[in-house]
Amino acid sequence: MCTRHKMHIAFAFDSNYLIPAYALLASIFKHNPETSFAFHAILQGIDEQEQEQLRSYIHTHNESILHCYSLDKSLLSAFPTMNHWNVAPYLKIFFPLLLKGKVDKLLFLDVDMLVVNSLSCLYNQDLGEYPVGVVKDNYVSQNAFWSLHLREDYFNSGMMLINVELWNKLKISEQAIAFARENPGKIYYVDQDALNVAVAGRHLLLPEKYNLLQSYIPQDASRQFYNEFLKEQVVLHFTLQKPWQYLCKHPYRHLYRHYLKMSPKKAAPVITDFSISKLPAYLRIRLIEWYLNTPLLIKFWKAIKQP
Repeated sequence: MCTRHKMHIAFAFDSNYLIPAYALLASIFKHNPETSFAFHAILQGIDEQEQEQLRSYIHTHNESILHCYSLDKSLLSAFPTMNHWNVAPYLKIFFPLLLKGKVDKLLFLDVDMLVVNSLSCLYNQDLGEYPVGVVKDNYVSQNAFWSLHLREDYFNSGMMLINVELWNKLKISEQAIAFARENPGKIYYVDQDALNVAVAGRHLLLPEKYNLLQSYIPQDASRQFYNEFLKEQVVLHFTLQKPWQYLCKHPYRHLYRHYLKMSPKKAAPVITDFSISKLPAYLRIRLIEWYLNTPLLIKFWKAIKQP
């Protein structure tokens, strides 16, 4: 078993998410200064030079290491895709198979996440007899396509704390792969649907702070509220809107810029979809935020609205 590094973290992404991956890594390093990591990555479309730069950056943090894995394209060709999702989300399903007999516990994180507190409490969770610890997805039930999405224990697969041995003993990866390939008409949230079917309720539900979906965050609150709220969170997940989008309304979008600037990719553009045509909508969004952050203005507005 691997014992040299305290935490094993896995992520998978293609070239579209290389820059967000650096922001995620910077946030992990910032809030876990004493921890050494072993990162496990399945990368698509990332050339050798970029991989070496990524490996070098990771090594600067307490001599952490990066293991890269490749999959035969034929393994992914039969997976169903839809809307803006390609096959990349399915990559996470393969990690327990790749790390069988090498790692006891594995923390998988999507790269559209940021870590805002120490990961130790999450990583050291006792999973007991469960193969995986996850957070309930409270958004999917409001946007359900079939009965699976209405289950009270339907989870978000962006953060998974995995007991690798038990996961493999239950053949969860194999079942998820088979379901996705054999039931393309039932796949709406790509890997997440397949994993919920395969896990079949055999998961430990963890507090939402370990995978804070946008749908868990109170909307239209003040900056003071959000600052206090953030102190209790551990992992932010940009599920509905991405912080590199010009019209993003996420209350913590600024943290993406904050952590990206700590990384070797600090010169990379923060916003990737700017256009002049979006400027009116952008100003409207920011005006509303300014209003919500100005208590005297809110008080005045409510006063003049009273009959």
